[in-house]
Amino acid sequence: MVFNKKNWITFYMTADYPNRDRFVEVLDILVEQGMDVLELGIPVENPVLDGVLVRETHRKVLNQGFNGTTLSALLQLIRNRHVTLKVVVMSYEAGVKKYDLLKASSLYDALLCPDAFYSENGETTALVQMYNTQMSDQEIDLRLNNNSFFAYVMSYVGVTGSLSHECDDDYGLLIEKLQQRTDIPIQVGFGIKTPSQVSTLFKRGADGAIIGSELIKIIDENNDEKLRNYVSAICSEKRYPIKREA
Repeated sequence: MVFNKKNWITFYMTADYPNRDRFVEVLDILVEQGMDVLELGIPVENPVLDGVLVRETHRKVLNQGFNGTTLSALLQLIRNRHVTLKVVVMSYEAGVKKYDLLKASSLYDALLCPDAFYSENGETTALVQMYNTQMSDQEIDLRLNNNSFFAYVMSYVGVTGSLSHECDDDYGLLIEKLQQRTDIPIQVGFGIKTPSQVSTLFKRGADGAIIGSELIKIIDENNDEKLRNYVSAICSEKRYPIKREA
């Protein structure tokens, strides 16, 4: 296990969105207010599991000329600026191949690829695998055998930031199933927006919450006070003892 299990928060940010300077400013606020893990989205042309909001961030960053040199410089900047921050690079198969993200690197801690399955070995970085309530036990076990960083539970099956989806009640059963099979931390993402949702996740046994689309909405408002207050409210849910639901 990479971490001791605790209640921790992961935020998703698209690399260099809306630009390098603002990305760094937002990152500093997230770390200052208690973010534990950064999920760094590496832009690609067709992010199939992402909704309109995240897709638009990919398009804008690619139009700014994002490339391998840009990515390397950003990863080095993040590592130098926030030495203890855990960084998961998230990209689709096209991005994994283009930037050779599967190989082990001192600049990030793990890789998440939502549209392709990869196996861990001695030459790869640690992996984050995704799980949903429609997976068979066989598929769950295969993924867990190649998942050493944390397990990513989708609260529903669909695209990120969807207004038409609510969290699937069965995700709690999936958390229980994973806990019976593994000791790695289990985080829940997709549709997580509010402090009360984060509190509910912890009560249902999750080790962490992943928030993306809602953060991007607030970034787009360019209001540091609102951003700071939102992140503080989310992260405050992990600072107190949690009474888990039976």
